[in-house]
Amino acid sequence: MLSETNASWDNPYCFHFLNDFLRTRIVSLIDRTLCGQRRVEFLGPDVAGKCVDIRELDLPWGWKDPRNSFTLEIWKEVFPDARILHIHRNPVDVAASLRKREIRRQQTIDRMISEQGIEGLLRRGMKIQTSVRVENLGEGVKLWQEYLEQIDRLSQQFPERCLHIKYEDLLAGADRVLHQAAEFAGLSPNEEQCYVAGQMLDSRRRYAFVDEPDLVALYKSLREDFLVKKFGYDNIALT
Repeated sequence: MLSETNASWDNPYCFHFLNDFLRTRIVSLIDRTLCGQRRVEFLGPDVAGKCVDIRELDLPWGWKDPRNSFTLEIWKEVFPDARILHIHRNPVDVAASLRKREIRRQQTIDRMISEQGIEGLLRRGMKIQTSVRVENLGEGVKLWQEYLEQIDRLSQQFPERCLHIKYEDLLAGADRVLHQAAEFAGLSPNEEQCYVAGQMLDSRRRYAFVDEPDLVALYKSLREDFLVKKFGYDNIALT
């Protein structure tokens, strides 16, 4: 969807200009896809065999994709009863994580180029670098702002079907937050299930940036930002 408007996950601005012509055709394509082979690839043959269209499934299912922040209006047209679980993290850790991921990808691509040559990489349809933008911490923060601003705007259209959860709250109280999320999704979780799932989380990732002086300095410069305040990140305790 994003590429049809010359947008991408790390530069989603152009998706704001999605017009009715393109929206109608994207929804039509999704309708066909939900009944096609892709549903088998997504659900597996056993589950897919229970329905002709994914929308006929009588069991809970979902998917995770941050790009949903921008494509949500289309998905709500396809799945009008969908519930949106939005998990957000503080901007500094997000920007630092994106930068680290990009550096790791660059290292992987460098190895591939040394083994196959740059022509082999391009023949496989791979990019030499996946995101120049997020290599810069400041741009990573701006991208965080774009996503939070967008999901905040869209969620106000159907607040009863959108739940915002702080990633840091999840790490601090996994049992409670997981139970809340599961109930919101229409499930009936028990305490043991929430406890087991919570044990899979690494609580040390909560406000990981506070141990790095350059990231702390970046955070201090952001404390007065409107979205930082709105999503509860303006009073993080610093060591």
